[in-house]
Amino acid sequence: MLKCFVSGTRKLRPFFTYVSVLIGLGLTVTAATPASGQGWNMSSLESAYDDFATYLEEMGEFSPEDWQYKIGAAVGSVPDYSGSDQYETKGLPIFQIRYKDDVWIDPLGVRVKVWSTDCCRLLAQAGISTGRSPDKDSRAYLLPDVSTGADIGFTFEGQLAKFFAFRLRARQEVAGGHGGTGLSAALGTIIRTESVRLIPEIGAEWRSNKFMDAFYGVPASVTPSTGYAAYNPGAGFEDVAFRITSFYDLDEQWQLIMRGEAKLLLNQAKNAPFVVQDGDSFQGLFGMGVLYTF
Repeated sequence: MLKCFVSGTRKLRPFFTYVSVLIGLGLTVTAATPASGQGWNMSSLESAYDDFATYLEEMGEFSPEDWQYKIGAAVGSVPDYSGSDQYETKGLPIFQIRYKDDVWIDPLGVRVKVWSTDCCRLLAQAGISTGRSPDKDSRAYLLPDVSTGADIGFTFEGQLAKFFAFRLRARQEVAGGHGGTGLSAALGTIIRTESVRLIPEIGAEWRSNKFMDAFYGVPASVTPSTGYAAYNPGAGFEDVAFRITSFYDLDEQWQLIMRGEAKLLLNQAKNAPFVVQDGDSFQGLFGMGVLYTF
C-alpha cells in the first residue's frame, strides 16, 4: 500500500557547513524571541511535527524504531498577529521524542494513539494553545493580550482515495486566555523523489465565539485609546489556507525543512476593525530549518 510513496531513498552527502549556519541562526533568533504571541501558531508548528508524510509512511511500509529522537531549529517570517500586515522573524526550537507510532512528545505537547485500523487512526492530545501579543509599534498593541494556554483535543486522520490523506482535529482550551474551541480540516498528498518529500495541502479552521471574540473582537473599553469601533464577532470559519511543506534528506540523520503558507481570513475575522484599517486579510508564512534524527 502506497508503495510508490515509501520506496527507499538514496541519501546524499550532508552539507555540514550550511546546516551549522542554519542551526546557529535559528537558535540565536529563538533565544531573542518571547514564547508568547502569535509567532509560530499551531498550524506552522504542526508542519514540523505532525505532517502528512509521517502519516502516509506509517500507513505504508514505514516501521519506526521503538524510540526515536529529533532535535533542530527553524527560523521564519510570520505576521505579528493574526490579521497584521507587518511581518517579523521568529525562531522555533524543534525537538521530538517518539515511541513507535503510539506516543509523541514535542512543543505541541503530548499525543497518544488510542485507536487505529488499516485506513485511519484516532489520537488524543494535550498541549499548548495560541496567544497574541502585538508589537508596541502597532495600534493593535492596545487591544487586550491573549495569553498562551493549554488545550486538550483529538485528531482523526486517514486515507482518502489511496493517494490522499485527510485530517480532522478538534481542540478545547482548558487553561489560558480565551477558553475557545477550534475545529480544523485538511486534505493533502505527498509527492516524493529520491531525496525530497513535497506535501501540498489545503485546510480550513472553524472557531467558537470565545475564540473569535478574543482574537478579533474590540471591547468598547478600548475604543477611545485605539480608535477602532467596538466589534463582537461570533463563531464561524476563521480562514482557509494552502500550505506546502518540503523535507530534503541530506543523509540518514539530517533533513532540511521548508514551509510556505498562504492564508485568507474569512467572514468575521477579515471584518475586524484592526484588520480592515491597519492589517490585511491575506496572511503569509515562510520558514525553514534543520532537523537531526538520532
